Amino acid sequence: MVRVPPLRDRRPVVESLLAPAGSTIVCVADHARASVLARSLAATGRAVALAHSGETDAQRTRAWRRAAAGGCVVVGGRVAALAPVPDLAAAVVVDDADEALQEERVPTWHARDVLAERARRAGAAFTVVSAAPTVEALAMPGVQVHAPAADVEATGWPRTLVVDRREEPPGARLLTEPLARALRAAQGFAVCVLNRRGRFRLLACAECHGLVRWDRADERPALCGACGSTRLRVLRSGVTRVGEELAALLPGRRVVDIDAESGPLPDGAHVAVGTEAVLHRADVRRRRPVLVAYLDLDQELFAPRYRAAVQALWLVARGAQLLAARPRRDTLLLLQTRAPDHEVVRAVAHGDPATVAAAELERRRALGYPPFGALAELTGDDAALAAAAGALRAAGVRVLGPGDGRALALAAGADALAGALAAAVRAARPAGRLRVAVDPPRV
Repeated sequence: MVRVPPLRDRRPVVESLLAPAGSTIVCVADHARASVLARSLAATGRAVALAHSGETDAQRTRAWRRAAAGGCVVVGGRVAALAPVPDLAAAVVVDDADEALQEERVPTWHARDVLAERARRAGAAFTVVSAAPTVEALAMPGVQVHAPAADVEATGWPRTLVVDRREEPPGARLLTEPLARALRAAQGFAVCVLNRRGRFRLLACAECHGLVRWDRADERPALCGACGSTRLRVLRSGVTRVGEELAALLPGRRVVDIDAESGPLPDGAHVAVGTEAVLHRADVRRRRPVLVAYLDLDQELFAPRYRAAVQALWLVARGAQLLAARPRRDTLLLLQTRAPDHEVVRAVAHGDPATVAAAELERRRALGYPPFGALAELTGDDAALAAAAGALRAAGVRVLGPGDGRALALAAGADALAGALAAAVRAARPAGRLRVAVDPPRV
């Protein structure tokens, strides 16, 4: 494991990890970054095969044939983990926290896990390069973490402004005065990130300012769990509405809202506001932002997912990488939160992602969640789910549900879960449709 802060160029690190002989596979989720890396490696005289889903079918076919010949560097997304090199000598995964490295179709698999197993069987070197290492990578057998010293690494993270919203009344707008000052002072393009997923809402207590999680629209909590107050307000605001408010707040500047279906970034735009999809756009990266602001980081910190902390850290690190094109003194990362003492906020502010990893490892180990256990999500017809749940319980696997068309299976290890799932699928097949996702990222 090589931990590289988001403002540092990873290309020299990746180049240093290439095998001197044989083939090396490098998985990079982002197509634009993979292309830049491939060109950089080719400029050093390496034989490079770019096998990414962003390439044309003909280009991928040529890359696959070149990989099968051996003696090259294969660069690509998750599919590169399956490249047919006959002489694998090294494997590198860049930013394994990126969910694009996990296959969504069944059977679900992660490029990190496939490459780790291929490297083990081939006796090849295996390395993960990341600004925000995942718990799964850190818990691999024999892992060694290489990172800059803490005081040096801090300069590899952007200047960070944490806006503490605890004293603001519930229902207060997301456009705080510190945010307004930062946007007005920005000498360049700015990005504002606001995520809203599913039916999850965050409530704020008017008495103690604590946060209360609300997962279902028909089960809104009536009391604050900390102080018992009934004065709870929903904290929410859509991207489009925030964009309109930003435009009114910043006269003379063009504000655009962006989602996954948006067209090219308009010329002359000064501020882009959108979901996390805005962080993955090549046209946004080419604008070399000077400010990346997370308008409601609590939406990520308190999401009802067991990976929430790690995913929130990666989301912020991804935004920090957008600032790498400019000198650190000219850029700013802004986090608005009612939980300024959360380990993710502290990790970013101090440039020390190990803070999150340490807390997360302890939680996962205590709960038996991956990587200290094996988890699968089952969805499908009620009859099939009931049959599958019965077979899993008979095999000694803990089952949560079924309910609302899904169930969760938690076992002590991957082998135990695999055997139980095989029996569950056989039992469910006559009863109806069943889908099994192993280690789903959003549970």
